[in-house]
Amino acid sequence: MKKTCAEMRIKMKENNQFTKNDTLILKGIAILIMMYHHCFCTLERFSNYNVQFCIVSQDIGIRISNFGKICVAIFTFLSAYGMTISWKNSKNTDAPYSERTTKFLKKRMFNLMQGWLIIFVVCEVFCWFMDKRQLSVYTGNTARKLVYMFIDGLGLADLFGTPTLIATWWYMSLAIVLIILFPVLIMLYKKFGALLFLGAVVVIPRVFDISYEPVTNWILTFAIGMVCADLNLLVRIKKFKLSENRVVDYAVKFAASMILLVGCFYFREMADIGFFYEFRHTFVTLLVIYMSYVFICDVPYLKGILAFFGKHSMNIFLIHSFIRTTYFEKFIYGFKYPLLIISVLFAISLCVSIVIERLKAWLGYNKLVSALREKYM
Repeated sequence: MKKTCAEMRIKMKENNQFTKNDTLILKGIAILIMMYHHCFCTLERFSNYNVQFCIVSQDIGIRISNFGKICVAIFTFLSAYGMTISWKNSKNTDAPYSERTTKFLKKRMFNLMQGWLIIFVVCEVFCWFMDKRQLSVYTGNTARKLVYMFIDGLGLADLFGTPTLIATWWYMSLAIVLIILFPVLIMLYKKFGALLFLGAVVVIPRVFDISYEPVTNWILTFAIGMVCADLNLLVRIKKFKLSENRVVDYAVKFAASMILLVGCFYFREMADIGFFYEFRHTFVTLLVIYMSYVFICDVPYLKGILAFFGKHSMNIFLIHSFIRTTYFEKFIYGFKYPLLIISVLFAISLCVSIVIERLKAWLGYNKLVSALREKYM
């Protein structure tokens, strides 16, 4: 009986908050969207191969793939959500702001880099034994090559405009910048409230002509993630009922969501300029997050599979282009059909991620990370 009551309390608590498992499920969905986006977002990526679109035309397939760019926005939203919850739940809330900020930044940066560095090293070592690709990617004399590799290893190549071994590693620069900006953003949010804060993050980058495009592209979604976390908006929206009949409620919500989603897709060309693009992109991202949370996060078995994908999403994000374009492009696109191509690429990327995680444990990397975290964080 005690166990049953405890389980009920846990269940009630989970129903009243967006949990870490929900985050993993959405990451799993985002990484699948990303796979399709990166494989088929332009004709040039597969024009040399006999790829056959069966269910939809090639043109529609490419347009859907371009829609998949929201995968980045989903990741930034979830990052902001997690950071905000971590900030609110930190034990040193009474500490001076500078001290609290320093500790927060150290912890977040450490968590990001410990997952990134092992991927970077594995890819660099693999390339060195395959074809010494680094020697052509990192241009210049030996000293310059080493500097470029060091910058790439810090995840800052995209920010500094220096060479990077894998194109999709640009995301590391965005992740680092957003972590650094977070304490400033949370201070602005607490000072001015949600509406003024959201307006400011759209206007300020343009007023000051911030040239780092990834920040201007995704800062709004990041800021909305912060607001949603602070106000628990996802749970509150999910609990909102259009009908007391659960089936009717879900049916109406699903139908309305699909109409909005399809509408955004077909009116895309009318909104691909300036602010219209930014707000449409943000709206679609939030709509997909809502639909995933309401209609997928509670589905038995499926939610477990997606959460498993979510656990490996960072590794898959960082290594899949290495597989798709750097060495095995002909093999991947040789499977001819989009669904099969994505499935093979995802399966290989997932297997590599699992091997890397086992390698981290076998080499004692995880123990080292835990020791460093305990000592310095």
